[in-house]
Amino acid sequence: SPECSKVFQHLQGLAAAAIPTAVEGVSLNILRRRRRQQQQEEETTDAAEHGQLCSALDVLHECFVTLIEPRTQTDLTADIVFNRESELRRLNFRGYYVVGLEKAGELITVGTLRVFGTDVAELPLVGTRFAHRRQGMCHLLVTELQKVLRQAGVRRLVLPAVAELLPMWTGSLGFHPMTHSDMMEIAAEHAILSFQGTTMCQKSLLA
Repeated sequence: SPECSKVFQHLQGLAAAAIPTAVEGVSLNILRRRRRQQQQEEETTDAAEHGQLCSALDVLHECFVTLIEPRTQTDLTADIVFNRESELRRLNFRGYYVVGLEKAGELITVGTLRVFGTDVAELPLVGTRFAHRRQGMCHLLVTELQKVLRQAGVRRLVLPAVAELLPMWTGSLGFHPMTHSDMMEIAAEHAILSFQGTTMCQKSLLA
């Protein structure tokens, strides 16, 4: 649809650019592995892009136990970061972006983002390197990401929250636990990623 195309063009226009944040010296980066038919630059560009995605994967591996997908026996986090496709709807990770905060040339906080037109965006994984925790980096990433999504016209952001971090998401970041009907409504249209033992939360991005 025209709306979906507008969102896609907005995100593609920001990809690989260092976007200033409210904290001096920290930028927001939006990364995505391009399909081969989209790759027209030199191989060095491809290598640099791959290196950035590998760095993002390292951050997430530092923060989360490696999740092995039972059916494919692959690393689920790597599948998401590198946009791996599947004929199975629940294992098709095409369309994911990596959003990260970069400081002094290093990715310190990373999230995985997929946007379903203007309807909803999901942020299933967010993690900060141990050395940079308790400095408000997760809060900064989500706050800056919300600005980007609002500019693109996206109406809602959803994510799975572990129990110990639920107060953070529902407190200072303004998310709310989703009802069963909320989840069924989204699941009917989109393959939103969730994890056992988490609470799905959502936030309206409308002004």
